[in-house]
Amino acid sequence: MDNWPSSLPRPQVDGCTYTPQDNQIRTEMRAGVPKVRRATTARPVDVTFQLVLTQAQVQTLDDFVAITLSDVLPFQWMDFRRPDGEENVAVYRFTRRPRYAPRRSGMYWTATIDLELMTTLQGTYLLDIEGLST
Repeated sequence: MDNWPSSLPRPQVDGCTYTPQDNQIRTEMRAGVPKVRRATTARPVDVTFQLVLTQAQVQTLDDFVAITLSDVLPFQWMDFRRPDGEENVAVYRFTRRPRYAPRRSGMYWTATIDLELMTTLQGTYLLDIEGLST
């Protein structure tokens, strides 16, 4: 699995959003309230953020998405909600190609990135309490 290019900057903190995808299945009953259950034990999280890039970095990002990932392959990067460290590795995939807006007469570009975070904290389920001490 490929890694996010190290020549690209980290996301801007302002405007970075993490939105869990809906994880419920509702079944309408002939009478009474609908039945509701979880669809999966781990749900993906939609992540949106912006990067300020040079023209060369725009080309790097476009090549990474189109050529390296073929628009759909997953890649590894860190989860920015967690502290830096070797164990902070998450798996993402693009939900759409980056969108660009010029800044400072086109010398820099603001890229809007839409990703799907496919792993939970350090690859474990949040309800896994087996490793916790009492």
